[in-house]
Amino acid sequence: MSVITYCALMPLVADYSFAVVKDSAFSLFATALIPVLLAVRAGAGRLLSARRGTAVVVVVLAGFALMRSNALPVVLVILALVVWWSRARLRRALAVGAVVLIVVVTPSALTARSQHAEEAVGIPLQTVGYTLTHDADCLPPASRQVFDNVLAPETWRQVYRPSSVDPVKDSPAFNGAYLDAHRGQFLSAWGRALVACPRPFVTGFLIHTANLWRFDADPVGTDGQSRFISVVSNHPADRDELIRTYARAGVVNHSLLPGPLRPVAGAAVRAMELTPGPGTWMWVAALSVVGFIYAGRREWVAIYAPVLLVWATLMVAAPTVTPFRYMAPLIMAVPIGLAVLLGTDRTAWEPAPSASNNHKR
Repeated sequence: MSVITYCALMPLVADYSFAVVKDSAFSLFATALIPVLLAVRAGAGRLLSARRGTAVVVVVLAGFALMRSNALPVVLVILALVVWWSRARLRRALAVGAVVLIVVVTPSALTARSQHAEEAVGIPLQTVGYTLTHDADCLPPASRQVFDNVLAPETWRQVYRPSSVDPVKDSPAFNGAYLDAHRGQFLSAWGRALVACPRPFVTGFLIHTANLWRFDADPVGTDGQSRFISVVSNHPADRDELIRTYARAGVVNHSLLPGPLRPVAGAAVRAMELTPGPGTWMWVAALSVVGFIYAGRREWVAIYAPVLLVWATLMVAAPTVTPFRYMAPLIMAVPIGLAVLLGTDRTAWEPAPSASNNHKR
């Protein structure tokens, strides 16, 4: 938690530094959503009756949405939950939802740029890459022609990596302009190929997303974008050149913390590197949800809904799932969920009878 807070507040200068700052802030907002949603549910929307409570809900939801490009669909579902839990104060809840959407959508509309198709079809590209590498003969000729227009099959087989689409879309031979202009045609070809080759497509999908659902997911320390302890956190082709460029600009690759704090920071880094990956945490979260359901309790929706929905968006659209920063909020949501399940009574989080009676009236 302290590392995430530090990264959210302190600007860093390094490869992907924008991501660690943004994702750290996202983790804080995602964690703050838990008490907010619990309070909204337990009070049947009473939190929205006060200006201060309304401001807290708006700030937390807007911050959550603005810090992650895939958070808007999640926020829409969360707003629907807030409206449902606050239906005794429906007008207030709808007004809060409208304000949140305006705050979230306006910056995107003002700074809108055309999104490259490869950013939105990472998983289809990965399933095609796996199939071309392992069972290319099953692909329909028409689909094969479309895929060949994106990238030559020989090149695709050379650059394909099971856990990330980046080597494919970063290849100089990758025809991003064609994919941008023919996204619909590509998706149609992909759909036909999926029907013709279900086994390699599903296998490619499972391999690509494995770290999100495997109980023995790779620990945080296996991916550079999760640790950010080097100037260049991943391994692009021009890594050495980037390091030299940063060095000329004065970027250093050693700690700037005061001497007495460096051993503490080193211990924190070593502990972080051994932290289980997102799939392990997802299984713990799933078992926690089962515990809530078995006990007849529904607080799990307020606690786990945001991170479960983020996980679902990654399962269908993530270009890579190895960076733990994508699912870092899990590491805070799971202990909170277990504490509520094992350490509190269900009556503490259920809407008061008076609120239900007011709604019925």
